[in-house]
Amino acid sequence: MEEIKSNNVASFLRYSADYIKSFKEQTFVLCVKNSLLDNNSVSNVASDINLLSSLGISIIVIIDISDEFSCLSYKKTNISDSDLENITKANAKYLLDAVKKLSSGSIINSENKIFPLVTFSNLIISKPKGIENGILQDHQGEIRSIDTKTIYDRLDSGEIVLISPLTFSSTNEALYLNIESIISAISKKIFIDKLIFLNNNLDNIFTSDNELTYKELKSLKKRTKNKNSLNEINKILEFCVLEIPKIHIVPCNTDGAILIELFTKKGIGCIITNNPLSNIRVADLKDVNSIIKIIEPHEKSGALVKRSRELIEIEINKFFVYTYDNFVIGTGFLNIFTEKKVIYAEIGCIAVHNEHQKNSIGKQLISHLEKIASKKKVKSIFLLTTKSKSWFLNLGYKVSNIANLPSTKNKLYNKKRNSVVLLKKL
Repeated sequence: MEEIKSNNVASFLRYSADYIKSFKEQTFVLCVKNSLLDNNSVSNVASDINLLSSLGISIIVIIDISDEFSCLSYKKTNISDSDLENITKANAKYLLDAVKKLSSGSIINSENKIFPLVTFSNLIISKPKGIENGILQDHQGEIRSIDTKTIYDRLDSGEIVLISPLTFSSTNEALYLNIESIISAISKKIFIDKLIFLNNNLDNIFTSDNELTYKELKSLKKRTKNKNSLNEINKILEFCVLEIPKIHIVPCNTDGAILIELFTKKGIGCIITNNPLSNIRVADLKDVNSIIKIIEPHEKSGALVKRSRELIEIEINKFFVYTYDNFVIGTGFLNIFTEKKVIYAEIGCIAVHNEHQKNSIGKQLISHLEKIASKKKVKSIFLLTTKSKSWFLNLGYKVSNIANLPSTKNKLYNKKRNSVVLLKKL
């Protein structure tokens, strides 16, 4: 096995700490393609799923065998007796494979108990679908009931719950349920924080953008001509109406793909959300620790003036934060004030988390602050800098002098820092 450098492990754990904390006690539904169970890398995937469970995440795994049979392809309605027989055999095989793989990644805890356990039972009772649009839906079912209590009990005890698309009616008739109906029914009973599709590969339609909103996905559908891709989009759009906060499509052809997708901000697959993951908003007191963490390295380098926690808390309404997936990764300060009936605006404390320095976040913060100042009838905006003169010049700022500063700011000018005065007309 390739040796992992200790500094890489330390960096990854520090980087993922916020995610680990926020994911605890959340519920993830993982939809696993049967083709993935035949893949050589499935043991690592199973180990990663076990790792998620060990972090306090409730895991529901649904086996998707629809790719194996043409009669189960998207919106198909005809399942023959021989099809059902083959589906039953394949379902049994893949369920057994899933239990074996997930169990092989389990550990023995201090009480000599296996953790996590993998549980599978008839948690869904179905009923025949009957006639739909004038066509008899042979061997296809609708959900009559879900044993929600048992699912909750198993999840609360740290078990991984395994769900099969082949269910049984109250009269013991085998009925196939499509994945869409299973996930829809579960989401009405149990709040799903993340719906994760694990595939061997990522469909080409999702590779160009690793972040999409539901609105953008609808727009993508209008531009897509390929039939298979359209089917993939239509499937995802069906889940978008279930109010699941985040839907991930993860290609498992890379070792550790699930962990990379969930515990890094860039990820490896595609994430689909109702609203954009990136946002700029006014800071509040709960952001103080994050702001200090981001600006501290720049204060030590002399790029920013040292601000005490008390001062940041007092002026918190003048701070703005750039968030990604609800994590603060950038900050900026905007002070709008009036002097002698003239409205002035000062920008300061522009700082971005070290891991996100090359993502134009600083530029987005500046642009956002400038727009706010403009709405407040500010005609020009100023700032002081010791390290970033050329960067601000590229954003349209011009070198000015102390004499052009408002008198209150002029009096506070620190000649020892000898900051450059920059001005921009709005």
